[in-house]
Amino acid sequence: MYIVRRFQQMGYKPNIQSFKGGRNIFVQTPGLPKNGYTLVLAYYDGLGCPEGRLFPGADSNASGVAALLCLAQSCKGQKGVIFAAVDAHRANSEGASALKERLKGKKISAVISLDILGGDNPAKYSYWKDFLIILGGDGLKNKALSCNKGVNLHLYYDYFGSKAFSELFYRKTGDHRPFFGSAGSVVVFTSGITPNTNTTADTAQSINYQILSRRVDFIENWVKASR
Repeated sequence: MYIVRRFQQMGYKPNIQSFKGGRNIFVQTPGLPKNGYTLVLAYYDGLGCPEGRLFPGADSNASGVAALLCLAQSCKGQKGVIFAAVDAHRANSEGASALKERLKGKKISAVISLDILGGDNPAKYSYWKDFLIILGGDGLKNKALSCNKGVNLHLYYDYFGSKAFSELFYRKTGDHRPFFGSAGSVVVFTSGITPNTNTTADTAQSINYQILSRRVDFIENWVKASR
């Protein structure tokens, strides 16, 4: 209901899609796109309270949902953008699969998945703190460099330098997967797993808000360049 209210406060009329595994919430900017819709999505379900222990999920994936809501506000003037908060990520991305069925008949030219965006301490790796990982192929580098002007993040195009991890997190997991083959481009933005991911330590205090804000600025440039 918080996500619904935030969309309403921005002037959108949220669509709520119920399916067996949960509920998706999505909105669409006014106007018809020339070359297909851009779909921006982030999952909002978490681990909850197994055995009475709270797993807050601040980075995984409240950070992605926060970015989604910011983008829904800043990109309202872009025609043909769909912003979707999807459920059941942890049930084999059933929410994303249900959303694909709901959007059948709409031409989706680009899918952008926001999957963990608030961390600055990736597990066991020595990245710059102000980095962003972009998964989707080497052909995106020129666009990424253009979108990075004035934002100045350190950009990486694989998952912590590992071909196996990159393949795992792009090809085998994530809510973007149902759209392979039906969308023109499929891109994942992430800051990757950290020692706090899927633990009780994934709290609001673990987020680097300044860097998260810069990542959102970059992705805003990307969304606008996709229109």
